[in-house]
Amino acid sequence: MQKKFSLLLVVVLALSLLFCFGAAAWAILPPVGDDGEPVVDDSLLDDPVDEEEEAEDDTDPVGIEPISDFVIPVPEKVVVTNQSLKIDGEIVDADTYDVYNIDGANYFKLRGLAALLDGTGSQYEVTYDETSRTMYATPGKAYTSVGGELEAGEDKSETCVPSTQILLVNTIKVDVLVYNIGGNNYFQLRGLGELLGFDVDYDDATRTMLVTTAEVDDTDDDTDDDDDTDDDDDADDDDDTDDDDDDDTDDDDDDDIK
Repeated sequence: MQKKFSLLLVVVLALSLLFCFGAAAWAILPPVGDDGEPVVDDSLLDDPVDEEEEAEDDTDPVGIEPISDFVIPVPEKVVVTNQSLKIDGEIVDADTYDVYNIDGANYFKLRGLAALLDGTGSQYEVTYDETSRTMYATPGKAYTSVGGELEAGEDKSETCVPSTQILLVNTIKVDVLVYNIGGNNYFQLRGLGELLGFDVDYDDATRTMLVTTAEVDDTDDDTDDDDDTDDDDDADDDDDTDDDDDDDTDDDDDDDIK
């Protein structure tokens, strides 16, 4: 009898342990579906990432500008141009400027062209920041000469390579074709025309570059003329008043004589 009771106790204990292990396994392992694959409870998963939010995460950090796709090509043909130059219909002495023809387009020094256009409606000032290797062009301001701008140099076309020079027009960075030749930067004439406000054309019959500048803004001069006119009118009025006072004085003198 005692042996049967012990055997029964062992069986009950074994079933209890089996039940405990089964419950623990059920809690840890996911349930299995009819197809034998584990069934996952979606409520236990993290919230899915919204596609728009994920796209925003891929954007560039604030303050980092996207890289420009503007690329200056390696030049294929570079020669000193043999074309003439006219500015507002006037021929320009070829000994006063450097110009190269690169792959069919003409390129000028930024300062050299500024010196040629100084005093016109398309004049611009040029400054340079050596630390950042940046050139600044300010349209409408008179050009300050640094010397040597209006001198033609020797042919250095073999040294032509794409330039890394940065150009800002009115503090705005612009994309323009520019090449370094002999240590100097040469900018495409048509590109500068679009940026600085002058027209560029070409007379094929005479092989002449034609630059037409903007009209000079004489608004300030007209204002000065108006101010001068007002001053003259005021002066005339003062003279008339003095004359009237003199007449009154003469009348008083006559009365005294009488």
